[in-house]
Amino acid sequence: MSQHAPPHAGDVYAHSEQNHAKLAARYPDQFSGENIGLSWPDGWHRIVANVCAYAHEHQFPVQWHQIKEKFGCLRMYYRGGPLRMEIERFGQVSSVEVKGKRARVMAGFHDQVQAAESKSLKTCCRCGTSDAASAVSRRPFNGWWLTSCDACAVVIQAYCDLSPRQR
Repeated sequence: MSQHAPPHAGDVYAHSEQNHAKLAARYPDQFSGENIGLSWPDGWHRIVANVCAYAHEHQFPVQWHQIKEKFGCLRMYYRGGPLRMEIERFGQVSSVEVKGKRARVMAGFHDQVQAAESKSLKTCCRCGTSDAASAVSRRPFNGWWLTSCDACAVVIQAYCDLSPRQR
């Protein structure tokens, strides 16, 4: 897709760069330094922004290492946070955490991160709805797990069905 064409309605990352830039401008200390990726689906931006605001308000010294979608769930990794490993097998995801000394000091913040990640499993990654009537669930899209509502699932699938050149 050319840089000037509007994004496809099913592209759940259509505004990812702008969302990241907004938070980096508002919370520069959290987004300073090296990272390995800060890109989350548009529908989860409010969830990410709330965690950043909480860290700022409570003066937690957070520096984001990575924020992403993994197995249909938001994942937020920060320096000093617990070492985590997720394994997906037969549609089930297991997670293991090993907490270091700094992670224990930031336990209250880690609770906020875990709550945000759990909330993402009930929030559409495209439109951000968490309305029970919208039937938000984790679904496979061409081998990729995403959490979406019924209405957005159709649009996301249409995007996934496009060839890479058409996206």
